[in-house]
Amino acid sequence: MSALADQSHDPVNVAPSQTVVTLKEGGCTYTLTSASDGDGEIYVMNANGTNLRKVTDNAAEDAEPGWAGGGRIIFASDLDGDFEIYTIRTTGTDLVKLTDNGWEDRQPRWRPE
Repeated sequence: MSALADQSHDPVNVAPSQTVVTLKEGGCTYTLTSASDGDGEIYVMNANGTNLRKVTDNAAEDAEPGWAGGGRIIFASDLDGDFEIYTIRTTGTDLVKLTDNGWEDRQPRWRPE
C-alpha cells in the first residue's frame, strides 16, 4: 500500500515498515504512522482504506500506535524531548501522558484488566 486518501485529506505515503494494527469494535479500523509532514504522526482509517483521519499533529515523532480500548490509542512520542508513552482519543483530543522519566519508553502495549 503506497498511498491512502479520502475526500478530506491529501494522499498519505505509508512505508511498508510502518506500524499497522487492527481493532475490531463494530468493524475493522487501523492505526498507522506516516511521516508525510516531515515527522511521524498517528492516523486511523477504516479497513477498506476510507475515512483516513489524522489523530496527532505536532512537531514530535509519534510512533508505534496500538489500541487502548474505549476509542483510545496508545503510542510512543518524543513530545517532551525523549520518548514517553501517551494515550489519545481517536478524535485527537484528551492526550494523556502515562510515563514521565529520562528513559526511552517505546513499544507500548495495552493490557486490559
